[in-house]
Amino acid sequence: ESLPLGISLKVEGELKTATHNTIPNTFDYYNYLKNIGIYHIMDVEKVSVLNNKVSFFYKIKNVLTAYLKTFKSRDYLFMFIIGDKGFLNEGVYENYQELGVSHVFAISGMHISIMSTILLGILKKLKRKESTSYIFVICFLLFFLFITNYAPSVQRSVALFIALFINKQFTLELKTLNVYFLSISVLLLINPFLLFQIGFLYSSV
Repeated sequence: ESLPLGISLKVEGELKTATHNTIPNTFDYYNYLKNIGIYHIMDVEKVSVLNNKVSFFYKIKNVLTAYLKTFKSRDYLFMFIIGDKGFLNEGVYENYQELGVSHVFAISGMHISIMSTILLGILKKLKRKESTSYIFVICFLLFFLFITNYAPSVQRSVALFIALFINKQFTLELKTLNVYFLSISVLLLINPFLLFQIGFLYSSV
């Protein structure tokens, strides 16, 4: 049964520790989970709903998700808009990987750059104050960050956008490269495990 996002669940089962690789120099599931802040896995035996109430933002996300499901091309829309590959046929995605183009379907800094540029352009046409326009775009990007489940690549790009705005607004006159390193340093202080995320390391700015 499909459950709406944002509800509270009670999950019962047996906690286990993930296994290490049994063959040297191959994929180690234990270390993979550890690097993203997960220390146990669970064999779920029972799931029950504690609370059906969802927050305002989750209501919007549920409406958006339901709307995307109405399209025939929903698998691609989910990838491009919210970075969810769950609807894409596994064989199709493997073909993209073999062709070396799977990165095209990943949410990256390029998405943030395109969206922020378009929004700032529209607001400029509407003759809004520059500072007001930037604050509006920042609010939108923070919501988009929530929509994409706080994808590491989006976190990095949004943090950079906010840092560049602060640098410009308060005339700090920091070089863009220094602003970039400052923004990722703050993110790593908050969550050091981002350092092990490919999307955080290799996503375009």
